[in-house]
Amino acid sequence: MSKYLHNNHAQHFESLKLCPLSSNSSGVIGKDSFYWEFDVKPFPFSKIYQVLLIWDFSQNNPKVYILNDEVHIVAKERIIPHLYSQDKLQLCLYKPSYNQFSMNMSLCKTIIPWTYLWISYYEEWVYSDKWKGGGIHIETIQTDKKNSPLKKVAVNKRIKKKKVKKSEIDKIYEKRRRVYLKSII
Repeated sequence: MSKYLHNNHAQHFESLKLCPLSSNSSGVIGKDSFYWEFDVKPFPFSKIYQVLLIWDFSQNNPKVYILNDEVHIVAKERIIPHLYSQDKLQLCLYKPSYNQFSMNMSLCKTIIPWTYLWISYYEEWVYSDKWKGGGIHIETIQTDKKNSPLKKVAVNKRIKKKKVKKSEIDKIYEKRRRVYLKSII
């Protein structure tokens, strides 16, 4: 990896410390990745969501997850729209092939506010059962029973079980989720 790319990741990490939308936050940067945890409360009457942003430097963009246990409970009962992973609650904030995010963009002006928007749409969806955030996602396109989102999730779970080696992102996610669960006891 070039020195420039690592410096760019370090700049992203440092800029998160100054981002007013990710207050009450903390994180760690390493040689190959960083994570940033922050609280999101989109509306005064909203609950506080613990969000985990992970950026593996070998990838072009960060991954964003919700750690809250009550959201995991909802995910076990219903298919939550606009998630890359129902198990880990990895948010679908944009479509990478549309180049809506690049390394040159500020996380504070893109990923962080998009996370607030996603959570506000999620809260609306919990009560209305309608995703009002727009966008295109594979689960929204699937309409026939043969390729339903439920079947797709089941197939994804089988595929994931076959993988032996965990990615850097998986290791960080699992560790931070355990820390989060211990903190709420």
